[in-house]
Amino acid sequence: AAANADIASYGQLWVKNTAPNQLWFTNDVGTDIQLGTGGGGGLNNVVEDTTPQLGGTLDCNGYDITGMDDIFMGDNDNLYLGAGNDFNMYHNGTNTYMMNKTGTFYFYANATDIGMAIAPDAQVQLYYDGTMKFKTTSTGVCYWGSIGTCDYVFEDDYKLLPLDDLKVYTNKNKQLPNLTLSGNEGVDLDMMRVQLTEKVEEQALYILQLHERLKALEKLQ
Repeated sequence: AAANADIASYGQLWVKNTAPNQLWFTNDVGTDIQLGTGGGGGLNNVVEDTTPQLGGTLDCNGYDITGMDDIFMGDNDNLYLGAGNDFNMYHNGTNTYMMNKTGTFYFYANATDIGMAIAPDAQVQLYYDGTMKFKTTSTGVCYWGSIGTCDYVFEDDYKLLPLDDLKVYTNKNKQLPNLTLSGNEGVDLDMMRVQLTEKVEEQALYILQLHERLKALEKLQ
């Protein structure tokens, strides 16, 4: 310890007998703690105290807290950020909550790659590699992405279901064939757009078939 063994006792304040004559305190386990130089009262060294206690608010006076390992907080203890406590987060023992009280809440994967943005009382936006792909609106959602083509419907070898078979299928299943409306993991919007385009193009083929039949009937008149 920094103190002379014949001077320091447990629970004693003392001044070191060599320059610069700092003020020290020896706690009840014999650990010497240096106080403010010249008796200023500030605590300069708390490394030796493994369980320091605060009697009030800790003010960093503009300095950073560095060299920390872990910060432990109990259930329902809040971490506040911002001059007006604009952001806080806590865990209640079951769920974790984060609340942003001003502006838009942004999530970034790195310094430049945004992943999600939540605007208060407005849209939620999802991004892929910095490009927005999904956004909620007051009436639903908007989606941006690759759209598969269905040009195969107009190929000569495409197997268009006969209308009589289509009627049997729709009467039984209450939907059009090859149309996935839902699944265990939600709806693939890109796949749904492809399937809906396929159905539209099939309807065009049915209309063309009926048109040819009408033309044939007109020739018989």
